[in-house]
Amino acid sequence: MAIAPDFHLTHQGEFDLSPADAISISDLLHASFDQYPAGRIFFPQPPHLRILCWQKSDLVGHAAGVIREVRVGEHTMMVMGVADLCVAVPNHRQHLATKMVEHVSTLAKKRGISLLMALSGEKEFFSDVGFEEIDPKCTWLAYLGGKSLGLCRRPLHGDVWVKPLTERPWPEGDLDFLGPMF
Repeated sequence: MAIAPDFHLTHQGEFDLSPADAISISDLLHASFDQYPAGRIFFPQPPHLRILCWQKSDLVGHAAGVIREVRVGEHTMMVMGVADLCVAVPNHRQHLATKMVEHVSTLAKKRGISLLMALSGEKEFFSDVGFEEIDPKCTWLAYLGGKSLGLCRRPLHGDVWVKPLTERPWPEGDLDFLGPMF
């Protein structure tokens, strides 16, 4: 599935964003997620990279990539977390989110990362783009308003998705994010 000719994808490291890019990202995130703080371009931590989908000079899609080591049972592994995936409402149903996830997958694979992860209630979308739902007991650092609240330990029931990029299967065991979630 090719992206329509009037759209194009770019990927940028966090430090390569221009002030104009930051404003466009903030506006799209705030419009896409009710709880997203106005004027912010990340929550809770800055990502390592961003996939941006442009229609001419307008930002219409965004995905953040967060490289993390996580622990599952007795195994540690490097993963790429897909966060803040969104598409402007007028551009829904044009497969832009799918193309952004494919782009993240390609970048992660090239860098030896064996697994994508996402935290989302969008079951149909993530299933359609090759993610598998898992239901481990999770541990993460919770914080709010710039303050650590402590460790949380509980299952996230239906909101944890993984997409293997190699033949290595997802191991059995509890999932420790070794810090905050994506």
